[in-house]
Amino acid sequence: LEKGYNAISEKGTLEKQLRELQDQEHSIKTRLKESEHKLQPYYQKKKDCEGRINNLIWKIRKYNRQETDEAESPLSSEE
Repeated sequence: LEKGYNAISEKGTLEKQLRELQDQEHSIKTRLKESEHKLQPYYQKKKDCEGRINNLIWKIRKYNRQETDEAESPLSSEE
């Protein structure tokens, strides 16, 4: 009888711990969503900056190709 009582008591304790952990999980997920929401403008700025950087890299490479082409053109015409 005592073993049965202990098992029931332990079950109640475990169920209580499970509810507490589920509450903590819910709280953490809520805070995570709030944090992601707060960070969203920064993610967008990062994405915009990366786009601008890639655009500048593309322009620099295009400019460098033009410079190279112009530098090589007189040599090939002189030969």
